[in-house]
Amino acid sequence: MKSRIITSLIGVPIIFSFLLSFVFLKILVFILMILSSYEIFQMSNLKKQKYLISSILIIIIIFTLTVWIDWSFTVYIVGTFSLLSFFYLIYLVCTNWKFRKSELESSSSKNNTFYIFFISILYFSLILIHLVFLRNEEQGFRFLIFVLIITFSVDSFSYFIGSLIGKKRDNFLSLISPNKTIEGTLGGFFVGFLFSILLSRILDINGDWGSLFIISFLIPFFAVIGDFLQSALKRYFGVKDSGESLPGHGGFLDRIDSLGLSVASYYWILVFI
Repeated sequence: MKSRIITSLIGVPIIFSFLLSFVFLKILVFILMILSSYEIFQMSNLKKQKYLISSILIIIIIFTLTVWIDWSFTVYIVGTFSLLSFFYLIYLVCTNWKFRKSELESSSSKNNTFYIFFISILYFSLILIHLVFLRNEEQGFRFLIFVLIITFSVDSFSYFIGSLIGKKRDNFLSLISPNKTIEGTLGGFFVGFLFSILLSRILDINGDWGSLFIISFLIPFFAVIGDFLQSALKRYFGVKDSGESLPGHGGFLDRIDSLGLSVASYYWILVFI
């Protein structure tokens, strides 16, 4: 836990400093996309170099089109494919699992490993691009501060509450991750909900109380879903962490799994509410 706290104390200020400059944020997003791709490559059973090269090319194409093409066109294309890749990734992972008591076993046939590998890269790349979309909004800096704090609070308090009082480990959550508890998950969600209301009023964002309660419910919810999906991928690939880059946290994907989906969902909630 000590190394986890130290890494957070160093990493969080660095991330927030990148938000001050739109150019630096784009650089950060591109780096995160590359690192995410590399960790997916490492987790998967596809160790051929051509797959890594292909994934990097996909990221370069997505990033280039997103940054240089007209925003109104790019945003809706990326949003559509983000949603499709999200549901297809869930479908692929679920159809390759066998549920047996409290354990989740990968099916003997892994014919879909390539598709999961490909869609994982597409999914994480597309949702991370929403960091750029959100920052480009009129109150983009405040929006990013908000979603970062809420997502990190859900993730951190889920971990701490689960570690302190979590007891019910033999439940449906353990099918996805053996260390997840009902107490930790609900506690993290509830803290995220309260923080969302408080921070929204402090930053003067998220509209009236009706919109605020919808956002305060959905952002922590999607943070939890993003974390579960990443845990499901790790179980499918048979690894504990996505990498070892961040002491106490695992890999970069272990830190941005909740953030990517939270940011993407927050952006589209703001668009439609």
